[in-house]
Amino acid sequence: MLKWWHMLSLLVVYESCLFSQSNENLRVRWNKNLIVENEDKTISLKFGGRLQYDVMFMHQDAILSEKFDTENGSEFRRVRLFAAGRLYSNVEFKVQLEFANGPVELKDVFVRYTHIPFVGNLQAGNFKEPMGFEMLMSSNDIPEMERSLTDVFSPDRNLGFMAFNSILNKRLTMMAGYFFNSQGLSRVKGNASHFTARLVSLPFFTDQKQFHLIHVGISYSHQFQDNEEIVYSSRPESHLAPKYLEAVFDEVYAVDKIAGELALARNQFTLQSEYYFNSLFPGSESKWEHHSYTQHAWYITAGWAITGEHKIYNRNSATFGRIVPKKNLGEQGGWGAFEVTARYSSLNMNSFDFIGGKMDNLTIGLNWFLNPATRVMANYIYAGINASDHANIFQMRFQVAF
Repeated sequence: MLKWWHMLSLLVVYESCLFSQSNENLRVRWNKNLIVENEDKTISLKFGGRLQYDVMFMHQDAILSEKFDTENGSEFRRVRLFAAGRLYSNVEFKVQLEFANGPVELKDVFVRYTHIPFVGNLQAGNFKEPMGFEMLMSSNDIPEMERSLTDVFSPDRNLGFMAFNSILNKRLTMMAGYFFNSQGLSRVKGNASHFTARLVSLPFFTDQKQFHLIHVGISYSHQFQDNEEIVYSSRPESHLAPKYLEAVFDEVYAVDKIAGELALARNQFTLQSEYYFNSLFPGSESKWEHHSYTQHAWYITAGWAITGEHKIYNRNSATFGRIVPKKNLGEQGGWGAFEVTARYSSLNMNSFDFIGGKMDNLTIGLNWFLNPATRVMANYIYAGINASDHANIFQMRFQVAF
C-alpha cells in the first residue's frame, strides 16, 4: 500500500522533473509559503502545511454525566502538508494531505483551469462545496478554535467540479458546482449528488488608509440523497467533547439547504453572522410521515484586534483571512498581535414529531498572533443542551500554518 511519504516523494520528484525540463533560471522565495518559480512566473510550485495541537478541559452536569463519558484530553487536531502550483499560466493544482488521527486522508486535491472566456475558472477534484462564509474560511484563520454549530449542516468537501468567477472589480463573486456524495472517499459510485451555488456581493470595500467592508452572501444546495439514511450529529464547539445531539433520518429522498451570510468590518473590529435553513424530504418508505422536516442553525461572532491590526479579506474566496502583526514577537520589542472574540450560536434539530435536540453555545476567545505563521488560541465554551443540561469547556490551540 502506498504510504504518505511515498506520495509526497513522488510529488516532489514530479515537480523537480517539471522544472528540470526548463532552461530558465529558477528562484526560491518566501511569501507566507515556500515558492519556487521561473523568471516569468508561468510555472511555479508552492509548499506549505499546518500543525494544530489542542488541549481541552471540561466539566458537564450530573445528567449529562449519566449519559456521556467525558475526560480531559489533547490531540493533534490537524497535521497537513500541501503542494500547489501553476503550470503555463492557465492551469493550477493543489494536493493537500491530512495525517492526524488515523490513515492519511485527501483534503483539497484538484486541478483548476483559469482564464476561461465567460466562465472564469473551472475546478475539478475533491474540495469544499461553495456554501457558507465560515465553512469556506481556512481552519488556519477561523476566529474561534472550531466552527460554529451551523457546521452540522455544511456540505464540506466532496468529489465534483465547480465553475466560479468574480466581476465588477471582484465586487460580485459567483460559484456553482455539481458534486457526488463522496463523504471524504476518493472514489464513489451511486446516484446521490449535490448541486451547490453561492453568490456574494461586496457593496462597500476599502483597505487603503482604513479597512471597511460590507459583505452579503447567499448559498443554496439541493442534495439528491437517493433514499439513503442521513445522520446529523453535533458536539459543542470543541472537537474533543462528546456528540450530545444526534438526528437520524432512516430514508431521505432529498435535502434543500439555504444559508445567508453577513460580514462587516471597521478597521480592527469585525462582525460575521450566518443562518442555515435545512429541509429534509423523507422517502416513500420512511417512518417519518410529514412532507418535509426543517432544522435551523445560526451564529453571530465579533472580533476586535486590540493591538490595532485588522483582518485580511480574501476577495478570491470572499471570506476573511488571518491577522498579520505589525511587529512580530521578539522583533523590535514587538509582542505580535492580540484579538478577542465572542460568538453565540444556536442549533435546533426538532421538527414536528421528530426530536433531534437543541443546543446553544457561548464561546469567548483570545488569539495571540506571534507572527504571520504562528498563533496561540484560548477558548471558553458554555454549552446548553436541550434547555436543561450544560457543560463548561476550556481549551487551547498551538498552531503553525504556512
